[in-house]
Amino acid sequence: MSEALRLNPNDADAHSDLGVALQQLGEREQAMVHFRTAIRLQPDHPRAHYNLSVLLDNLGNSDEALLELQTARRLTPDRPEIPYKLGQLLNDRGRYAEACANFAEALRLKPDFEQARQYLRLCEEKRHGPEAR
Repeated sequence: MSEALRLNPNDADAHSDLGVALQQLGEREQAMVHFRTAIRLQPDHPRAHYNLSVLLDNLGNSDEALLELQTARRLTPDRPEIPYKLGQLLNDRGRYAEACANFAEALRLKPDFEQARQYLRLCEEKRHGPEAR
């Protein structure tokens, strides 16, 4: 990947991919640099927005993570992992109605998304109590 960047330093995909690799290696700050570079080069790069949101959430910056996820969702409304991750962030903030709606959307996009189904059930219980089962 770094060879691809050496040949074309303006390749947003290569920056995003390198960011993922660096994040997996624990190089979070460098990963963030590459995700932000990918977004600067290509503001409508949904994968870079999504990957940056995951990193920001892992770093405890859920406000900015939420904004990046909302951007990714606007750019690619058909990806079930995006409303699923949004649901998780909103659920963690106690915004259960919004969280449940996002888990339901993830299931609509991918009916066999078992994790989204489980989170939706738990989220509904938080909203309405155990009788929501």
